[in-house]
Amino acid sequence: MAMHPVGVVVLDWIGMLIVAATALYSLLALIATIRGQTRRVHRDQERTFAPPVTILKPLCGEEAELEACLRSFCNQHYDGPYQIVFGLQDPADPARTLAERLQAEYTDLEIDIRIEADPQSGNRKVANLAQMMQVARYDHLIVADSDIRVGPHYLARVLAPLADASVGVVTCLYRGRPTHSRWSYLNTLFIDQWFAPTVWIGRLFGSRSYAGGATMAFRRADLEAVGGFSALSDQLADDYMLGNRISELGRSIVLSDIVVDTVVDEPRLADALAHEIRWMRTIRSLAPVSYYLFLITSTLPMALLGTALATARPAALGLLGLTIAARVALHGIQNRCAGRGTAHRIWLWPFREFTTLCVWIVGMRNSPIIWRGRDYRISAQGTLQQSPTDTQ
Repeated sequence: MAMHPVGVVVLDWIGMLIVAATALYSLLALIATIRGQTRRVHRDQERTFAPPVTILKPLCGEEAELEACLRSFCNQHYDGPYQIVFGLQDPADPARTLAERLQAEYTDLEIDIRIEADPQSGNRKVANLAQMMQVARYDHLIVADSDIRVGPHYLARVLAPLADASVGVVTCLYRGRPTHSRWSYLNTLFIDQWFAPTVWIGRLFGSRSYAGGATMAFRRADLEAVGGFSALSDQLADDYMLGNRISELGRSIVLSDIVVDTVVDEPRLADALAHEIRWMRTIRSLAPVSYYLFLITSTLPMALLGTALATARPAALGLLGLTIAARVALHGIQNRCAGRGTAHRIWLWPFREFTTLCVWIVGMRNSPIIWRGRDYRISAQGTLQQSPTDTQ
């Protein structure tokens, strides 16, 4: 049965709107990424501002390239004193041996190890951080996830914006550093070509709410003013919530011009997808309305859908080509910034686009997530509720 002409016209216009939106988003992602990666801020303070600082490194398990990541924080070219606190919740954790070895090797550094039993409540990372604060000596603090690897001038560049009293938090964007595990590069594409551009686009349009666990630098006084880490004990997105609670004190959140590496080790596809689904559900808990707009960020499948609905009009085909060209260019730029060839594994990009769409769809469900081997449910307010079977 032939479709009514009005229906054809409506579908045609819907298709054109979809493919135009994907082309516009792809161009914005490319422009915002280029602009973001060429910024350089607070250059002068890098040499003149070097306050004593405590780096809090919560550890859990023997992760891939963990030693290289932790050593990168020990090998800083920084003019001021700094302390590193390694925090663990299990005395038998294999990461303890590495922490103790680094403590014995870097005798010129202030390295402390805090071991406290898991309190079996909410966000384990936050519980770890709260215990680590008991041995933190300095009033400037940095929290950085265990899988983050940095360059030797990281401390100077990250702390520089805090020379301004109006700045409350300095955070960093991160790029994927895949291991040789089978699915690591697929997850890296998710970080570099989906997540990072959404942050850059937000900054381009004035959003200053992003704060991520790759790096958060702030002052002890501001942390205490918002209730300390214990006030975040049931939060899934503890880094985001900490940043925004400090911003409510009248302080700004600054995105550093340094991009750090996060080690991505995904030996199984199921593991890679589980991580991405957890990230998607975290985003949905923070911005449920905006989450639905993210549908258009799966640019290739959405552009193909729009082109099909527009009955392959020349304009739709042109916008489809523009979408593909912009995304391929973004692929090359992100690879080059990471030290890889611009066309490195370009064949994986279409699969990545369709996989992202599937992850977005699954992310709308309210089923439990698995985090550090434990099952949690996420409430409507974005808080963690540990499954009863996992607390026994």
